[in-house]
Amino acid sequence: MNHQRVGPKEKIKRGQIKLTEAKDLFIIDNYLDTQLFDVYVENINSAVNIRVLTSQVSDPLRVVAEKFALRGNFELRSSKRRSR
Repeated sequence: MNHQRVGPKEKIKRGQIKLTEAKDLFIIDNYLDTQLFDVYVENINSAVNIRVLTSQVSDPLRVVAEKFALRGNFELRSSKRRSR
């Protein structure tokens, strides 16, 4: 299984996410906005299972995610970090 990790100081440019034989894409982004859909994942094959985890889902993000989910194989979750 191939994994591509992008650190917090690295930026992903438009079209940089390229999946050839991948079946799953898991994205963790605490500062997620609608740009994820407009720029990065709009052209990913609908056979690829996309899961996204973020700390908070804004109303605009929820609306765009619900429309994107119509393609199938998409899940958006929010999770607040718990302090110990």
